Amino acid sequence: MAGKTENQLSLIRATESAGSVAIAGLDKNAGKTTVLNALVHAWQDMPRRIILTSIGYDGELKDLLHGHAKPQVYMFPGMGVVTAASFLSTATIDPEIRAVFSGDSVFGPPVLAKANHAGFVVLSGPSALALLVEIKAYIRSEWPKSLFIIDGAFGRRTNASAAYADRVIFCLSGAGVTPAELAATFAHRQALLTIPLAAETLQRKLTGVLKRAETALISLDGKAGGQNALYVRGALTDSVLLHWLANGLKPADLVVAEDRANIFLTKTAWRQLEKNAIELQALNGADLALVAFNPRGVREAAPYLLALKKIARVPVIMLDTLPAIGKAI
Repeated sequence: MAGKTENQLSLIRATESAGSVAIAGLDKNAGKTTVLNALVHAWQDMPRRIILTSIGYDGELKDLLHGHAKPQVYMFPGMGVVTAASFLSTATIDPEIRAVFSGDSVFGPPVLAKANHAGFVVLSGPSALALLVEIKAYIRSEWPKSLFIIDGAFGRRTNASAAYADRVIFCLSGAGVTPAELAATFAHRQALLTIPLAAETLQRKLTGVLKRAETALISLDGKAGGQNALYVRGALTDSVLLHWLANGLKPADLVVAEDRANIFLTKTAWRQLEKNAIELQALNGADLALVAFNPRGVREAAPYLLALKKIARVPVIMLDTLPAIGKAI
């Protein structure tokens, strides 16, 4: 990997053993598209096919909501893209269509295409989880050794579901907050993204429950007053947790979410779990692989970067040291 920067090496290490990676963000301008472009540049001369898509809308010249300039999405020859059909006509990648999927987007159905030329493309992929899972399966069958990169919509942690992502790269900025405030917010989000996975024995015990109920409280040892496990298939929110704390969930019980990405507990609810010695687990979950800090909007980046590195369980990189759009390595 001669000639790679430290950040590029970090990006490659974070994704080299994954089949798919989701880019999630703490806020709208966290730098998700910049990280996507950085991954493209890091992998562009490596013997692995890269396929890009987005849960939202990425690669436009200006933000649709606020009107400010945004980074375009750049691709190299041989890479793949899943985007709405109407955007391929404006792409400068000489797209070769490989598959067309069913979908109800106003921009047309999602299309899988291969880039024959280097250039820019607008990403507008599937927003429905079921369709994204279908597309991922198709990509795995066509290009088994490829890396599928999903640029997620901000604030939607379900974009990091294990149903389609093996790894998560988490982006955040320091705009409007102090280093300590950013670190505290990230510490909570990191805790949710790294919830322990349930043991196989517990997963087998829950197998029947998964098919019958959205939420269920079951006994783990069959004894009155013994340990229980609360299984939550959908979103695990404060209201769900507080309801069960008042209706059968007791100290030393377990709470098991279907996926780490479905856990939306606030710090207040988290403290309730700790207070009652209730352990939180998940059946599935993509692994947090890297943190990317966007320094735009802060006067001095170093204190923020230091605060994040002190608590992060994975490598942390800073976005302003990533390559420019379209710049060859």
